[in-house]
Amino acid sequence: MQTSYESQADTTQTEFNILYPDLSAELPDNSVDGLFAFDPASMGLSISETLMPGMHFAYYKRNTRETKRFRISNPEPYISLVYSIRNKSRYTDAGSGEQFARFDHRQHNLLYIPDGTFFIDAAADENAESFVINFSIERFSSMIPDEHPLFRVFRRMVEQNRAGSLAEFNMPVRPSLQSILMDILHSARTGYYKSLFVRAKVTELLMLQLEQSEMEPEPLAPGESEEVKRMYEVKALITGDLASHVSIIELAKKVGTNDCYLKKQFKEVFGTTVYGYLHKERMEKARQMLGESNRKISEVAKSIGYKHASHFSLAFKKYFGYLPNKIRMLIAALLCGPDLMLVSEWGSMI
Repeated sequence: MQTSYESQADTTQTEFNILYPDLSAELPDNSVDGLFAFDPASMGLSISETLMPGMHFAYYKRNTRETKRFRISNPEPYISLVYSIRNKSRYTDAGSGEQFARFDHRQHNLLYIPDGTFFIDAAADENAESFVINFSIERFSSMIPDEHPLFRVFRRMVEQNRAGSLAEFNMPVRPSLQSILMDILHSARTGYYKSLFVRAKVTELLMLQLEQSEMEPEPLAPGESEEVKRMYEVKALITGDLASHVSIIELAKKVGTNDCYLKKQFKEVFGTTVYGYLHKERMEKARQMLGESNRKISEVAKSIGYKHASHFSLAFKKYFGYLPNKIRMLIAALLCGPDLMLVSEWGSMI
């Protein structure tokens, strides 16, 4: 089962038709039905998808110099968690022509989408990125607490079968949310293990989103300032080469600012220091590599900028609370042992 894509030209614009998969389709409950990628060159669009029972995860990356219209057709109503990382778009009902959602850069919300057809008009952008997680009504109902304020909104929209946003205001995409989304996108796990991983991460995402919706709405800037763009450039430079030992002064020069301003602005945008973010990314990358490959600890350490494995091991234990070799010991115990290891047993290994 796979999302269907087709482009067609009319007199005013290129319209891209997307037929979403049936989220109620019966799939093995312990597997993920593939990772799909599609890149229609004429649209400057690339798509990666994961489909599992009651849920559809998709990452969209777009490189176009003109506004594009996407015609979305879905066989059933569903809930859509939309994370606009770098994307300006508006959602319009195809029947009534009424706009029911609008997103700017670094905004997210939960949408109720009735069965039928709607349009997404996406502004021109050569580096547009967005994530979408779609839930069947049944799956979402089982995940949101009955007492949460958004549950009442959700039930009302289902009863009225009316498209709209569950949260009154769009919320900012915080670094914690974006980090989880990237973890899902880049996970090398397959089959049963990927299913467990995606379920856990999506549940964490929904928890953070529901928590954020109960807080006071934060003011969102209508556009993206040059200063914020520079900070995202710095972030990309850091994550693009975790083994590098580039200084803050060098980073500042690369994006056209000074070191004092960079340190202050980076913390305002991402909620952590430059070195704090670098350390977090190194540790998370190391944990992922140790769990998903057979590389030696010394090789993993070197790949993220540590000359000595012993220094890396100490930093890893300080960050996670256990030594790096314990990850593989736990995996081996889970795969080979007759029963799951008890928490107390795992604690004794640390």
